[in-house]
Amino acid sequence: MRNVKPIYAFATTIYSAAWGVLFSFITRYIAVELGGGVRAIILFTALNWGFTLFGLLAGRIAHIIGEKRVILLGSTCSLPVIVAIFVRNPFILSIIISTTTIPWVFMWSVLVKLFFARVSENYGQEYSEYTIGMGIGFFIGSTLTGFIYALGGSSTVFITSSILLAIPPIMYYKFYPFNVEFDEEIDPSIKPVVKKLCGPLLSLAIVVFSRELLYSIAPSKLDVSIDSVLPGLDNWLKYTIYGIIYSGGALISPFIRVLVGKTVDYFGSIKIYVFTVIGYTTIYWLFVETRGLIPILVWQIPLYPFLDISFNVYVAQNLDSRNLVSGFGATHAFTAIGGLMLTPILIAQDINLRVAGFMITLLNTISIILISITKTEKNSI
Repeated sequence: MRNVKPIYAFATTIYSAAWGVLFSFITRYIAVELGGGVRAIILFTALNWGFTLFGLLAGRIAHIIGEKRVILLGSTCSLPVIVAIFVRNPFILSIIISTTTIPWVFMWSVLVKLFFARVSENYGQEYSEYTIGMGIGFFIGSTLTGFIYALGGSSTVFITSSILLAIPPIMYYKFYPFNVEFDEEIDPSIKPVVKKLCGPLLSLAIVVFSRELLYSIAPSKLDVSIDSVLPGLDNWLKYTIYGIIYSGGALISPFIRVLVGKTVDYFGSIKIYVFTVIGYTTIYWLFVETRGLIPILVWQIPLYPFLDISFNVYVAQNLDSRNLVSGFGATHAFTAIGGLMLTPILIAQDINLRVAGFMITLLNTISIILISITKTEKNSI
């Protein structure tokens, strides 16, 4: 295996910047600028999670066309973004942009398997080194959104994000470190993977549901908080400030990812995962019960790297290498299930945030129990 880690880490940084540009822009664009409001955001959120369920097919797709071609397939994420330039209906635009999830989930399932392909220990450090630029990339993309918008409006934002989405998959493909024969090791079966990791996957779905409920109330809360702290901003500047704040501690993400990777290797993936679940519960209460600058500061606490690294390491340690594409595809699918669980709540006219908080606390307790009682060992399945 060639040492492609620096190249892949750089490509992943660019990829995260692309999503930073797109997602920090599109949510406010369809809800506010195009007038779609909460209904458009609900549709956009539901479709993104719904299309992520295609992750269950990632192993089979990789088995049919090969891992390397699946990686190249990821470049097609850029096509719906180009189409978005010509669409002004917020609901149609939500459908179009959300289809980017399908090629992404196939490609990323293969890539995460590749990150772990040649290690038998220090999984956390290995994964964190490949993904070290994810947070800073998203931060850069989110920060630049306002300036890009000021240069040429929404079309310039879509063109920029489309180009940035196309480049990394081509880089991954060009520097793919294995011979094509490596693809023959893929097991496309998803049922034994889900059966073996049923408890942890259900735990993950619950945590994602809790996290996404927090994420759903965050845009409005952050927007109000920005107005109270920095009133009277121009529209382009508000996009910029909102993007910086919404990126949520991403500026220190490279340091955090390396630290988390080593921490997971030292304490174990389950302990760090449990710590993260408790952290999400605590942050929810702090965020909804405070006002002004405090929720902005609370939002900067970077918990996502802890969840991302701990669970992916757990999967890598407990599945045979030939099942990893299906394993990570299942991880994305159950993440989607957690996100989809949110949809009925968002459809409701009013959400009692304290009642939701008690529900989150209970569910996250169940999540901790589910993964804590699961005992698995790495072997073939």
